[in-house]
Amino acid sequence: MSMSFHQPLREAPRAPLSACIERATLLTDQTVRWGETALRMRYFVGAFQPPLDLVTSIRAVLFRDAEVMVMTDARGSCHVNPGGRREPGESSEDTLRRELIEETGWTIRESKFIGFIHFRHLGPRPDAYPYPYPEFVQLLFVAEAGEHLAPAQLTLEYEVASEFLPIDEAHRLLDTGGAAVLAAATRLRTG
Repeated sequence: MSMSFHQPLREAPRAPLSACIERATLLTDQTVRWGETALRMRYFVGAFQPPLDLVTSIRAVLFRDAEVMVMTDARGSCHVNPGGRREPGESSEDTLRRELIEETGWTIRESKFIGFIHFRHLGPRPDAYPYPYPEFVQLLFVAEAGEHLAPAQLTLEYEVASEFLPIDEAHRLLDTGGAAVLAAATRLRTG
């Protein structure tokens, strides 16, 4: 039975970051560059959410039947975890719902926590850096699409396209981290 659109997110209990990492399953470990900044980026699936003070954004792999939402950024790279920054005082649920509508135009019927992305800076703190340093996390949920609200979708500078694609087709468009997240989300979707 599906949950209603207004059903709260199925979150997981919170734990210190070290405990979350120890108890989680590592999917990928890679080094990425965001502009001039080098970061170690590790994708985990697990039962515990890291502390909110380290969470900078909330993301979800969004499914609709046998399809998954694929986002294309301004560089032409694809990913399957739309979402974005938490605003001050905003709950994880509010952030996820707002960000998915803004980026994709879709509401969610149900969702559940599946893991997190752990980032660690590999260099000095960037000037005027407003986020947790030297590490921060992004929470990952798996979600089922609800209703499409096209007028609510924003035109964004970074994300230039969003569309549902068959899961196997989406898998071929993704980098190692994205492919691992999609595979895990597909497995955990009904679990």
